[in-house]
Amino acid sequence: MRVSMPYRAPLNQAMLNDAFKMQSSIEGADFWICGKTAPDGVDPARCILFQSEPPLTGSRRRLYKTFSQYHTVITFCPTGPNQFPFGSDPTVYPYSPGLKFDRVRKNTRITGRGVYYAGRRNEKMAKVPDCYHSINLYGTRHAICRYLLDNYPQSYIFGQGWPRISKAAGNRHWREQKQRDIDSCHADFVLCLENSMLENYVSEKIHDGFSSDRVALYLGAPNIHQHVPAGSFINLNRLFDRRTKVFDMRALTKIMHTMPQRQYNAILRKGRAWRATLPGKFEAECARMTEFIIKRITGD
Repeated sequence: MRVSMPYRAPLNQAMLNDAFKMQSSIEGADFWICGKTAPDGVDPARCILFQSEPPLTGSRRRLYKTFSQYHTVITFCPTGPNQFPFGSDPTVYPYSPGLKFDRVRKNTRITGRGVYYAGRRNEKMAKVPDCYHSINLYGTRHAICRYLLDNYPQSYIFGQGWPRISKAAGNRHWREQKQRDIDSCHADFVLCLENSMLENYVSEKIHDGFSSDRVALYLGAPNIHQHVPAGSFINLNRLFDRRTKVFDMRALTKIMHTMPQRQYNAILRKGRAWRATLPGKFEAECARMTEFIIKRITGD
């Protein structure tokens, strides 16, 4: 059977090569495996769609609307008979936890209580309505950053549309560059804000805090507490009103301004212990999902 993967999906390529005749061209393929989007000319009824992005752009929302037309959809909140979850642990798949970037600082003494954040500013995206179980957090992210820049001098806000632009933008080694940025600004906290609040959607952002050996302040997946141990990070979801989208800015700055050194160190220790349990899990999930996809295509 001829299978094409025009847009990369988090799968084990060797297993696919053993099971199918993989080809780069979409022409003449019997099945297509598409990551995040599908090219024109692909028959949805013979397409495996990995939708690892929330419905924020117009093209993404159109795909979410047509999930029922696809042979198989791997998504965060499956609702139909042809839809399936990425796995049981969204902190390790489909986004890699990036364990190779992990570092352990010898000196974890709180210094200037600075907070680091990286993410582009996009006012157009902030106007996208909530849909498909997803709450758009772009506007909330913008509001948090503006508040910090105006009221918290220890803020280091990086990204397109903000005063500072990181070398990570357009950099092939962008995750590693973010670690350098965190080190260079001597931040004690890393603000990890997803672009959407969607159950089981956990991007690489929360891992930036853990990898840099800083305290992660997380706003995003409402079920994050089911996957990341309590006490290993600060869950900001409790400061966010999902109905009004109002975020308690003062409570955030109070957390950073008043956290005692003992609590800070305890959070880091728990975070390190959790990270120590993750090696091999991304690769195992890739293999498990690849096996599932092979069976979906072959009908076994």
